[in-house]
Amino acid sequence: MTSWDIEKARILVAQIYGAAQVELMRPCLNSLAERQAYASYHFHEHKNILERHIDSHLGTKHILDLTLPLHTADQWRIDNALTQAAAHVTACLQSLHCLVDTLAHAVCYCTGLNTGPNALAERAIGAHSVKQALKSKPEYIDVLRSFDEIGTHQKIKHLAALVNHSKHRSVIRPILNVDVSAPKVQKYDLEFPAFTYDGRSFPVANVEKFLEQAYEVLSPKIVECGNALNVALEKLVKP
Repeated sequence: MTSWDIEKARILVAQIYGAAQVELMRPCLNSLAERQAYASYHFHEHKNILERHIDSHLGTKHILDLTLPLHTADQWRIDNALTQAAAHVTACLQSLHCLVDTLAHAVCYCTGLNTGPNALAERAIGAHSVKQALKSKPEYIDVLRSFDEIGTHQKIKHLAALVNHSKHRSVIRPILNVDVSAPKVQKYDLEFPAFTYDGRSFPVANVEKFLEQAYEVLSPKIVECGNALNVALEKLVKP
């Protein structure tokens, strides 16, 4: 399956939990699409900046002249470009990371975890609390499995550590790595440096590949989780 029938989810939730519950889940479902669009925008903007300030000049200048300029004006230009690219990379990371908690809210409202005697309080809704609450609802076992596979994926753990370290401690800024091992090949990469967070070590990661891989985990898993929700909700409507 390549898509999640969101309208079907709304209809099913309305039948089981009522119209008010649909109004709670509606903005969450909208935000899942918006956050993916924001992440895509920031990803392509960081690439456009590198293209304008480095790639487009490689035919006339050596990569070291572009990335390690001697003149003050050139130094300002490349430093400013790299700062702009880093800002877009950080914003892309944050939008990707937000998808997990936004999905947690969508799952919570779709499955009624905010209702009943053991209702999750609004401030308590998050990936961990939703996962724990779903364990007591066997009718949503496939939803739990799909949702859990997102948070336990190594790439998503790395993503969460990058965002939380940058948000709470210090920004993990992408660094420019110029490859001079082959003089005839002008090659460079933006990389996230290795770092430690919450007692765990995370390796150096190529920025473009990391962002693409994180998205490739999140996007289909969100669809998978949504489809599992629809199947479970449909069974509740038609026992």
